[in-house]
Amino acid sequence: CFVSDHAVVGHVISARDVDNAVECGWECLRDKRCVSYNYQVKINQNDICEINDQTKSTKPTDYQPKPGVTYYELMSDIGTVSQAVLVSTSCKEVQSLGGTDDGEYSIKLSESSIVSVYCDQTTDGGGWTVIQRRQSPYLVSFNRGWVEYQGGFGNVSSDFWLGNENIHLLSHPTPVKIRFELEASGGQQGYAEYENFTISESSDNYRINLSGYSGNLGNSFFSSHIWHTQNNMQFSTPDRDNDAYPGGQCEGNSVVTNVKTLMSCPGSEAYFTTETDHAVVGHVISACDVDNAIECGWKCLTDKRCVSYNYQVKINQNNICEINDQTKSTKPTDYQPKPGVTYYELMSDIGTVSQAVLVSTSCKEVQSLGGTDDGEYSIKLSESSIVSVYCDQTTDGGGWTVIQRRQSPYLVSFNRGWVEYQGGFGNVSSDFWLGNENIHLLSHPTPVKIRFELEASGGQQGYAEYENFTISGSSDNYRINLSGYSGNLGNSFFSSHSIWWTENNMQFSTPDKDNDANPGGQCADDSGWWYNYCGLINLNKPSHPDWNKWYQSSVIRSEMKIR
Repeated sequence: CFVSDHAVVGHVISARDVDNAVECGWECLRDKRCVSYNYQVKINQNDICEINDQTKSTKPTDYQPKPGVTYYELMSDIGTVSQAVLVSTSCKEVQSLGGTDDGEYSIKLSESSIVSVYCDQTTDGGGWTVIQRRQSPYLVSFNRGWVEYQGGFGNVSSDFWLGNENIHLLSHPTPVKIRFELEASGGQQGYAEYENFTISESSDNYRINLSGYSGNLGNSFFSSHIWHTQNNMQFSTPDRDNDAYPGGQCEGNSVVTNVKTLMSCPGSEAYFTTETDHAVVGHVISACDVDNAIECGWKCLTDKRCVSYNYQVKINQNNICEINDQTKSTKPTDYQPKPGVTYYELMSDIGTVSQAVLVSTSCKEVQSLGGTDDGEYSIKLSESSIVSVYCDQTTDGGGWTVIQRRQSPYLVSFNRGWVEYQGGFGNVSSDFWLGNENIHLLSHPTPVKIRFELEASGGQQGYAEYENFTISGSSDNYRINLSGYSGNLGNSFFSSHSIWWTENNMQFSTPDKDNDANPGGQCADDSGWWYNYCGLINLNKPSHPDWNKWYQSSVIRSEMKIR
C-alpha cells in the first residue's frame, strides 16, 4: 500500500538515486531487511529512493507528513490483497512475486505507462492478463470509436476492453500466448489458445498475428476461404474502416443493426430503423450519388413519397442512394439480401425511442432534432469520430453533454493512466470519464459553457458554471481554459490567495504523466486532473469528489457537463 506526502523518517538502511518508483520497489524487494520505502520525485534530477527497516505501524511517531514524498509499505500477506501496485510487467510476473489471487493489479507496460489489469491466476496454471470480458446482460456498450478502443473502456473487474495500445505493449516485441474463452447459458464452455499472439502498433492499425492453435472452439481465425481469414488483419471500428471488404464496412454490422437513427430537416423529423446487407428492390423512385448515409437520409426526408432507402458504399466512388416508396413490411417478397447495401426504414413514432444514433454534433443539437429525453445518444465529433454520450435534456433547459460522472459508492476507479484518460473509460450511463480527446473536440475551436455539479449525502446541491470552457489538444497536454463564473460552489478554479492554487490554464496530469507546477512532487498520484500546486478542486479524487472542501467526505455525486 502507499500514501502520498508521508514518510517514515530515521530508519533508512540504504538510499540511492532511481529513475522511478518501480525501480525503488525492486530495491526494497532485493533487500530482506526492507519493510517499507520512501520515494521522492525530483524535477530534472534522478528520483530519491530510501529503504526502511521500520513501518508506520512499528514506529508510528516516526511516520510524518513529507510533501512530495510517497510512502510505500510492503505487505507481508500478499495473498490477502485484491488490489496491489506490484513491481511487475505482466500477471505472470505478478504471480511470481506472490500475487496468486485472481483480482485487480497494476502493472508497468512501459516507462510512461502503468495500468490496472485483471489477473486470472487460476485458469491453466494462472498468470493470465485479461484483455477483454463481456458477460450477460451485456450492460457495457462495445459500440465504440477508434479512440476508445485504443485507450480502453469499462471496468477491468467487470465488462471491459483493455485498450489496443496496452495490448500492443503487452504483446510486443515478444509474442505471448492468448486464450479465448466462451460460455453458453447451458454451462457449456469452449476455449481457443494460440501459442503466439501479437498486435502491431497504431501506425499499422493494431494488426493481429496468431499461430499455434489448440482448443475446442475451432481455429476460426484461419479459413480455407481467404476472405474469412481474420489473422493478419488490421483493427477496425465504426468510425475507422480497415477491413478488406470491398462492398462496405464490416464493423457497420454492430453499429446499425437494430439501432434507430434520427434525422431532421425543416418541418420534418423522423427515425429510421436499419439493417445491413439487405434492400427493398424494384421500388426505387429516385437514385443519386451521395457522400454518406446521412446525405441519403436527407434525400428521403425531402421527398414525401419516401418511406425507406437503400444505401451502398462504393470504394473510390460516390456512394449510391436509392429512395423507395415501399418497405419490407408492405412488400416482404421484395425485401432481399444484398451484400454491401444497408436498408433504412422510416419510423412514424419518434416518441418510443430511448436510444438513437443522431445526426448531430452535441446534445444541444440532439435536443433541437427532437431528442428531448435524458439518455444515451451517439454524436459525431469529427469526420472520423462518432462517440456515445449521455445527454442531460432536463437541467437548466437541457442540451448538456455530460463529460464526467461519479456517484457513491464510487465503484469505477479513476486512478488511471494518460492513455485511458485520453480515450475515456467507464459507462456513460453510470460512472465515467468521456476522454480528453473527445472533450477537446467538443470544446474546440469554439468554447462552450461548462457546468460542475456536486451533491452531498444530506441532499445539498452545488453548482459552478463557466460561460467559456475549452481544453487544448494532445500536443499541449489538454490545457484547460475557463472564464465567466456563476454559481454557488465558489470560483475555485481561480484563487485570490495564491497563484499556486489557480488551476485555470493548467495542463492535464495523470499518475504516469506529470504536467503540474509542483516542483517538490507529483499531484496526480492517484487520479487525473488539471493540477497546479496542487489546487483546490479534483472531482476525480479516489475517496470522493472535492471542490474546495465543499461538504468534504459527504459528497455522493459529481457531474461535469458542457453545452
